[in-house]
Amino acid sequence: MSRAALLVLADGRFPAGGHAHSGGAEAAVRAGRIHDAATLEAFCQGRLHTAGLVAAALAAAAALGMDPAVLDEAAAARTP
Repeated sequence: MSRAALLVLADGRFPAGGHAHSGGAEAAVRAGRIHDAATLEAFCQGRLHTAGLVAAALAAAAALGMDPAVLDEAAAARTP
């Protein structure tokens, strides 16, 4: 099976409820920041190092009772 086919299986249509989000890869390609395997790897490494921190901060704010609409806006601002 090709990598592209595996990626399709990992998206939101996957029966187990999986969801894939590029984290802004398309925008980075358009801006010229991703143009080969090395820059894609660097982009993914950056996302791996920050995605958990952002999710944890949003979860903590939700646990403190912050307005869900404000949290949604904050999440959208931090997820290209």
